[in-house]
Amino acid sequence: MSGATSAALMDAVEDGRAAGLTVEVGGSAVDGGPERGGVTELIGIAVAALVLFITFRAIVAAGLPLVAALIGLGAGVCAIVAAGMSTTTITLALMLGLTVGIDYALFIVSRYRAERTAGHAPQEAAGRAAGTAGSAVVFAGATVVIALAGLTVAGVPMLTDMGLAAAGTVVIAVLVTLTLLPALLGFFPRAVLPRAQRRGAPNDQALLTATFLVLIDATDDRSQPRSRSRAWPYESESDAHLLRHRSRSPCDPLALLVGFPK
Repeated sequence: MSGATSAALMDAVEDGRAAGLTVEVGGSAVDGGPERGGVTELIGIAVAALVLFITFRAIVAAGLPLVAALIGLGAGVCAIVAAGMSTTTITLALMLGLTVGIDYALFIVSRYRAERTAGHAPQEAAGRAAGTAGSAVVFAGATVVIALAGLTVAGVPMLTDMGLAAAGTVVIAVLVTLTLLPALLGFFPRAVLPRAQRRGAPNDQALLTATFLVLIDATDDRSQPRSRSRAWPYESESDAHLLRHRSRSPCDPLALLVGFPK
């Protein structure tokens, strides 16, 4: 309803009241439409960010679920507007889109961190997370979509529009979680890990292999060259770091071999 039409309607109402009639108006034509999301949603996002940061103790790990959820939510709202649905459907789409977007992203991020802790490379960890936790995301999303689509059975046009709009937003959230989120994890392969693990890991696999090799020589003839070191598994200093230490006792040296996996 255009502004000119609303103004003409209100003028007619005032004319009727001036004539001594009791005239009341209501509905979406005069109430300015439904309230758009604002302060309430922002408070919810702030609380969710705080909870995620306390849980993961990493800013990137806490931020990726929020970013994925907001992108999916924005795409869902744009699809609702492009489809020409009523603006009243956006309220339910906002609530469900933000909720399931964060929830489904947590599945992927948590599984990715677990795979990285187990020693898998970033690319393999992302694939495993999408293949294992992704199936749970698809099942949960399908359940929600079926439940929302069931509102069409009531035969009420408003409920039908709200259910279909919210269901479409959930579908978009699932797609974003399964496609965009693993790609975002590729940009931050180590930033999503806990701080202690990032500092303690000498490489991406966060593994340190140490082998202690004690050479025993009963003759203790130190005048002879120790050529046996050439038979060790690591033949170059680029593959291993060899530290030799001779004790003060007549015993032979203790050789410490520390290898870093490639």
